[in-house]
Amino acid sequence: MKTISKKNRATKKKSRGKKSKKKETGAFDGLADALGGSLKGVEKSMKTMENEKNRLKNSVVSKMKRRRIEKRDKMSKKLEEDQQKVQVIMNNDAFNENPLDILLNHVTNVVSTKKKEE
Repeated sequence: MKTISKKNRATKKKSRGKKSKKKETGAFDGLADALGGSLKGVEKSMKTMENEKNRLKNSVVSKMKRRRIEKRDKMSKKLEEDQQKVQVIMNNDAFNENPLDILLNHVTNVVSTKKKEE
């Protein structure tokens, strides 16, 4: 048998005669603690999801997609405007008299505006 050294015996806390005091509170405190803990967990998971969403939103790939979509929308809007301009020209009575001149003027205007934009 091993004997316990005096040093170990002296360092141990003596708990004889001491009773642990239990926290005396209302019946609903345990429930409130559990509910509060669960609410904290939900709040933390919501923050985590929001952070993840922001991270994805600001990632390089999503920025590239956003730019691509913006560019596509801009080009489609410009195409619609050009189609409307052509439709106005086609409906013009002067177009029936000299269609080539009007189309040539329209094309030169479009080319000149593109050069100005660049």
